[in-house]
Amino acid sequence: MASRGGFLTVNQVGLGLVSSKLGRVKAAIPVETRAAMHRVVFGVQVDVVRNGLTGAKGSDPFWGVTGASGNTLGARTGHTRRSVVARVLDVGRGVMGIVGSPLRQMKLHELGGTITGKPWLRIPTRASQTAAGVDRLAGVSARTIAGGFIFRSKAANLWIAARQGANLVLLYLLRRSVTLRARHIFRDSLRRMTPFIRAEFKSAVGRIVSS
Repeated sequence: MASRGGFLTVNQVGLGLVSSKLGRVKAAIPVETRAAMHRVVFGVQVDVVRNGLTGAKGSDPFWGVTGASGNTLGARTGHTRRSVVARVLDVGRGVMGIVGSPLRQMKLHELGGTITGKPWLRIPTRASQTAAGVDRLAGVSARTIAGGFIFRSKAANLWIAARQGANLVLLYLLRRSVTLRARHIFRDSLRRMTPFIRAEFKSAVGRIVSS
């Protein structure tokens, strides 16, 4: 392209260079966009696990291991952390990133909700937990617990208890339902990672332009 007497003229060389540049940019867009999306979703996945699912667990003399404070969950078996996955999907001419967990309880922790027993939920006390806070009798029928029986306390609560010598040991509190508060683990992770996400896509645009 050149200016001659106030007019712009375009030669074949100039057009070839422009066409070549546009071709490189067009080819770079899906490559750089997908690469940036991979970095973003795996970065968010790490943040969810590291900052949302590794909260410090509490401890109670009667209830044993309790949940983490704030909007985090405490790790017990590690199953919940391992369930968090990151995926990059091709959608039409673009890409979409997904970070989530297929576990039903993760949706409850994220948005809050009520769990209903069939007909009862068993809430374990310290006497029914492992050191990590896992219900060591999960899946075991109350009828098969040695010395176990159900009784109603003066406060009208139903308990599964067992006799250990002369002592009465409370194993589970029975509830018809339990309501969990929303913790917004994924929402908070996205908020923390927003600067990182913006920087990654800004860098991708720079690489596309300089192709």
